[in-house]
Amino acid sequence: MKYFTRELQDLLQGPPDSPKVINAERLWDQRLKEYEDYFERVSSTLPASVLDFADYNLHDAVVSTVTFDSKLPLLEINLKAWPGAVLTRICFEGVSQYELPDSVRGEWWLYEEISQIDSSLFRLDILFSGCEGFVEAKDVRLEILGD
Repeated sequence: MKYFTRELQDLLQGPPDSPKVINAERLWDQRLKEYEDYFERVSSTLPASVLDFADYNLHDAVVSTVTFDSKLPLLEINLKAWPGAVLTRICFEGVSQYELPDSVRGEWWLYEEISQIDSSLFRLDILFSGCEGFVEAKDVRLEILGD
């Protein structure tokens, strides 16, 4: 994570009127603007499905399963996402590499950053409640599976 780091997330914890949290909120706003500017610059080169994914809010979704099929290569992450804890599946296609610790199951999805690696690959960095991970892939699709 380049913009929404664990250290910044930790600084935001505490009484909202404390100087530490107020300064962290200013830094958060600055990093958000930097990320939005970056994403706007690269968005014209990203697949439409990645842009659609970026519009979906997964904040506070809970990871239920992660599966990888190396033959395809396809990575699936199933989450219970809000509102209403709807079961959601994220399918990453053409995965070149990924790193998600086994401990990711049960973790809350906090923030993500999308970046472009080259003309055919994007990277998704994810900050979970207790760990971090990333996926590098050619494409992504989001499926709403229901309750």
